[in-house]
Amino acid sequence: MAISFFMEMKQERDSKRTEARPWLQCYITQTPPTFEECKEHFEPKGILITKTDYEDICTEMCVKPRYRGK
Repeated sequence: MAISFFMEMKQERDSKRTEARPWLQCYITQTPPTFEECKEHFEPKGILITKTDYEDICTEMCVKPRYRGK
């Protein structure tokens, strides 16, 4: 049975996604959101994020804290 061009393209895309996902997970865990991004995310939910908490969690997660403009 012949595979259509569409099916070939879909299989190729899916295989590349499978290869990329572990690398993306690694990158995201090593690149935390900035302090400002965290504040923007949590403030509408009524959750206060302090610089000290942010830095402590980054230290626990073995990542370097990031700040906008730095």
